[in-house]
Amino acid sequence: MSDELLLFGKIALKNNLMTDVQLQQALKFQEELRQTLGYVSLGEVCVKMGFLSREDVQKILEVQRRKEIRDQSKLYGQIALKNRFISQEQLDECLKEQASSKVKRPLGHYLLKKGYIEERVHRSILRSIERLRQKKGEASSRRVAVGNNNSPGGPSQQSSPVSSLKCEGEKDRKPSGKISPTLARLVPGYRIIEKIGQGAMGVVYKAVQESMGKLVAIKVLPNNLEDGEQRKQRFIREAQSLGKLQHPNIIRAIDMGESKGHLYYVMEYVEGTTLDHLIEKKGALEERQALEFVRDIASALEHAWEFRIVHRDIKPENMLLSKGGQIKLCDLGLVKCLSDDRQLKLTMDGTTVGTPLYMSPEQAKAEEIDIRSDIYSLGASLYHMVVGAPPFEHKSMVIVMQMHVLEPVPFAQERNRRVSADTSRLIQKMMEKSPRKRFQLPGEVVEAIERILQGGSFPSQKSLKFSKGLKKWKSSFRRRR
Repeated sequence: MSDELLLFGKIALKNNLMTDVQLQQALKFQEELRQTLGYVSLGEVCVKMGFLSREDVQKILEVQRRKEIRDQSKLYGQIALKNRFISQEQLDECLKEQASSKVKRPLGHYLLKKGYIEERVHRSILRSIERLRQKKGEASSRRVAVGNNNSPGGPSQQSSPVSSLKCEGEKDRKPSGKISPTLARLVPGYRIIEKIGQGAMGVVYKAVQESMGKLVAIKVLPNNLEDGEQRKQRFIREAQSLGKLQHPNIIRAIDMGESKGHLYYVMEYVEGTTLDHLIEKKGALEERQALEFVRDIASALEHAWEFRIVHRDIKPENMLLSKGGQIKLCDLGLVKCLSDDRQLKLTMDGTTVGTPLYMSPEQAKAEEIDIRSDIYSLGASLYHMVVGAPPFEHKSMVIVMQMHVLEPVPFAQERNRRVSADTSRLIQKMMEKSPRKRFQLPGEVVEAIERILQGGSFPSQKSLKFSKGLKKWKSSFRRRR
């Protein structure tokens, strides 16, 4: 059981909100749903099973969030001091502000706000915290104490994990293993070369179309899954949705079929890298480049919306940059076609699917969604591109979802001074909490970005409200005349 689930369960049991038997049943049901639908929060499962009310879940999440922030801030401060990124006075000042703030935020937020650390240092510390927790476990990491254990003649003590931890970049991923002869010939007419990716909806291989000598990508659904029939229907839906779409910024589907009990579909192979890897390697992208990427993805979403298709998992990881510089939207594993009533049977009502770091508030609350949810996620992705970090971060994905619902989106320019005010306001508009206040269509996002790229400005929210009020006043004045 993860630390996040363990803490949620402890809080629920300590406050007599549910029994141990109910908790075990909910955890088992959550795992079954995860295999089918992706991420489903334990709180949603408990509500669905009648073990907790939504008010109970909110109380638990608030207690959990505060504890997680305290623990993370303590470790964050220790690492920052040990690596001499900040002084003790700066740490004390920010801890004092954190304690007095009504809305509790991680320590890094206050250090960034005051300019005591840079964004790259902040990201480095977060990676260090994650590696430390993986190495020593959550329990030991909470007991870390920073001190001088090397005093001559002093008592022998075990060195702190923080003292030996350096802030450095993560290592590159290991290359995939060899392909067996059987697997290489799994799909007739194609020769599989290597594995290039894997997700909840199948394994992706690089292959050669033998008749044309052309490189392609093949996605294969394993046939040994417990929820095989439901997963099969989702896989078919993904392939059919991709087959409908013909857009230069969407990965193109080529073929679909079944071989030796395995469903598969063939798509174009793009040599390049995903934007999340590019950001991880180089940091924040140039603003103009990021705007061009998002404009093209918004154009792809506009095309998808013509078929009433919602992607539901827009994020830098699903944006592939080719060697020629073209951006492509990929991975439609969570796609939802609002014109197809059959899909209601494939998605459990009240469940949450998607990636929490970029998830819209309505998606986090498991409410009905439309293309405006993708616009929110695209705004969060643009934020990540220009700042070098997502708008909300925490080791607990439940808390990240709660932050998307409750907390105001940080102004991008405050996190990275090189980001223009116009782009920062654009992001704010895309990430409005209420779908009604966002851009209503991806095409509107394209137009706004084009205006910025051509040297125009994006109006502030006050200007937008004034403009709308002026139009209403002029309209009423004409009617009176």
